[in-house]
Amino acid sequence: MKRAGVCLLVVVVACVVAPVFGEIEPRRIVEVTGYTDLDERPGWRVVQAPKSVHGAPGKVRLFFGLSLQNVAELERELNEELANPRSARYGEWLSAPEVLRRLRPEPHAAALVEALVLRHGGEVVFGRNPGWVIADLPVFHASKLLQCPLRLYEHVPSGTYLWRCNAAETRYSLPANVADVVDFVGGVHSLPPWGLSMRTPKGSTPSSESIIVTPAAIREFYNVDDTMGLLDASPMHIGVHEFEKQFYKPDDLTLFQQRNGLPIQPVSRQLGPNHEGTVASGEGSLDIQFLMGMAPNVTSTYLYFPGGENQYSDPFLFWMATLLLIPDPPYVNSVSYGDNGFALSPLYMQRVSTEIMAFTATGRTMFFSSGDYGVNCRPLRHKFVTHFPACSPYVTSVGGTVLYVDDNGVPDPTETGISFSGGGFSFVFDRPHYQDQAVETYLHKYEQPADLFYNPNGRAYPDLALFATNFEIIENGNPDYIGGTSASTPAIAGLFSLINELRFEKNLPSLGFLNPTLYHLKDTRPDVYNDITSGNNAYPPCPGFTCEPGFDALSGLGSINWANMRDALVF
Repeated sequence: MKRAGVCLLVVVVACVVAPVFGEIEPRRIVEVTGYTDLDERPGWRVVQAPKSVHGAPGKVRLFFGLSLQNVAELERELNEELANPRSARYGEWLSAPEVLRRLRPEPHAAALVEALVLRHGGEVVFGRNPGWVIADLPVFHASKLLQCPLRLYEHVPSGTYLWRCNAAETRYSLPANVADVVDFVGGVHSLPPWGLSMRTPKGSTPSSESIIVTPAAIREFYNVDDTMGLLDASPMHIGVHEFEKQFYKPDDLTLFQQRNGLPIQPVSRQLGPNHEGTVASGEGSLDIQFLMGMAPNVTSTYLYFPGGENQYSDPFLFWMATLLLIPDPPYVNSVSYGDNGFALSPLYMQRVSTEIMAFTATGRTMFFSSGDYGVNCRPLRHKFVTHFPACSPYVTSVGGTVLYVDDNGVPDPTETGISFSGGGFSFVFDRPHYQDQAVETYLHKYEQPADLFYNPNGRAYPDLALFATNFEIIENGNPDYIGGTSASTPAIAGLFSLINELRFEKNLPSLGFLNPTLYHLKDTRPDVYNDITSGNNAYPPCPGFTCEPGFDALSGLGSINWANMRDALVF
């Protein structure tokens, strides 16, 4: 009798939760907050008659992020010891296998998820990272597994089709025992942020309002000497991470190097495809040219993560799941992509940030562009929309400046914070301790927008800034001019890779997770920064943050004086 009673209770609970699909097991919604209405996602539309669409994917790729163990312990060790310049353990980075071992989920977690996938007619396609199970399922079976109706969405500009469940209507759920071991399931409620690389429109002629930015102009203004890398003689290497069909042409890179008097050096290593026969893209060309332009003779890697290209996967999710598996990963990494924080769930953002945290614990540095919409209040008009992953505590977020010229072409002596530079305060991540003093001073000493617009207790960003307009690149054989914090990011990554190489020459560890050191230097070596004290990143009708002496939420700690930064970190 007792067993029958238990079965009856289970049936009742299951029927209440998921009557449409006829499940009889207790279930639980995993992500209860976050995500915007997919029907309002810019560039995407719902396909009303999906069966009539030729080439629509017949499967869905789901990314099960298994709940990790010992995350808080690793975070504490990283912040208080490994990345703390005051600690005796500073720079004692961990190996990737050691990080994976520490974070490994409960032993039964993967088996539970894999059994669920197989029970619903799916196939596990990736399982090399113990924190992830990636599986392909037929659309109908995926809907049944998730208890969430999947609809076909088309990205109109690119002709990409993806199946998704709109969180504004129905939230996905999992059997309770599986939900216990899963942080979230990717590839269900969000659409890839196509077109959200951080670059402003390019043109064939430069703007006359500011200087033309070349590697030589950056070296001169930021006090960079003639330091070059040692190429194969050093373990130091750098990388750009690309998505969204962003490719480069080797011939363009060679022309760029010739035009700027740089050593002629091809990309040292390619991970993922680079469709060299296609038309080069602005983002791919910009990133690799200025990364290598600022760090000549440093071993370079171009990493491309496919997905979303008339497939059924999301490139950023695959990037997240494979970050710790990259063979011999670059020590300094530049990423010029991101998304609107309100389009994502807190669980998703926290997991991405955890994966980045784990990566930096291996001695790697991650630079992310801060965004090109200022404080951004789209679609909300009463809150600033923070950019992600730029607002993660474990990335070094890069904002933008401009060096204006007068009517005679004479440059201003100091930079101005560019109005489109992304910056603000996270609604998901608390302010990290390394920022406390700098941010508290900024908030209490200077007038700020009303608290209703932002979270004064959140992680403030960006951390650094650099020129963000009029970058001269070579694209498809011709000069083009491009800007955005996407331009600032690979350039500053290249500059720090030179410092990393000098550290290696002196048998010092890599810089790794950089932020605690940057904020420490604000107090101990303020001469490593060029303070930006003019500029505002308002996004009408919303007010913005103003550049002020010291830290601010447009230019961060400022731009860098490279020679002083080198002396502080190497000698």
